Parts: sequence; C-alpha cells; structure tokens
Amino acid sequence: GGATPAGRMAAAAALRVLNLVRAEEVGMPLTYREYLRLGPDRLVMRLAGRRKHYLALQICQYLGLPSAPVQEHWAREYTLSQPDMTDAALYAQLSRRLPPSASFADLAAFAAEAGRKELATLLLKDEPRGAEQVAML
Repeated sequence: GGATPAGRMAAAAALRVLNLVRAEEVGMPLTYREYLRLGPDRLVMRLAGRRKHYLALQICQYLGLPSAPVQEHWAREYTLSQPDMTDAALYAQLSRRLPPSASFADLAAFAAEAGRKELATLLLKDEPRGAEQVAML
C-alpha cells in the first residue's frame, strides 16, 4: 500500500530491506511482491539459514520484529560449529548473546540431541518457564 502515511512508511521500509538482501554479498534478488508474499518473518529466517544472522538481526531491529528466533538459530549453528569447545565455554558464549526471550528449553533439547549433555543442563537453568524445565527432565 502507499496511499496512507503508514502505507508509505511500510513500503519504504520494505524497499530498504529489499536493497539490503539484494546486495551482492547476500544475493537474494526478491521483488516487492515476493517480499510481501514471503513476509519479513520468513525472510529473516531464510537469511539465518544462509548464515546471515547479523543482517537478519539488523532487519529484525529495523522492522521491530522479535529477534529471538534468529538468535536461537545462530545458537544452534554455533553449537554445531564448535566441537572442540567445552560445554562450559560454549554456554558462556551463548548465554552472553541470547536474549531472555529465547527458548532455552528448545536449545537445551538441541544440545542434548547433539551429545552436549552438560551444555543442555546449563541452558536449562536459564529457562524461565518452569514447565519447560520439567518437560526436559
């Protein structure tokens, strides 16, 4: 839309995002219509899937989207990319970068599946929802 001031602002924000993702180092030549069909939530997760977490976080901040899904994706990727790091050191890295809104229970389940039992236990301590902690035990 473009007739209302809010519509013009949304269109301008979409064009700015499109310019960012069309950049050569990102390489997502989306049209405005494709962007509207995909939606900004799915776009940032596609960027995360391409290991463009920083750009995805910038877009989340710019558009006012929740960043926790992107940060959780990064945490999973980081966990897999650090096989030689101790669970305690990995936990220190993750806990410093993850927002309180992240699903620590989901990340703990991922860590457990990846064979990182100590990491799973440490992450679970940060889960604010008691029911999620109990479900993991």
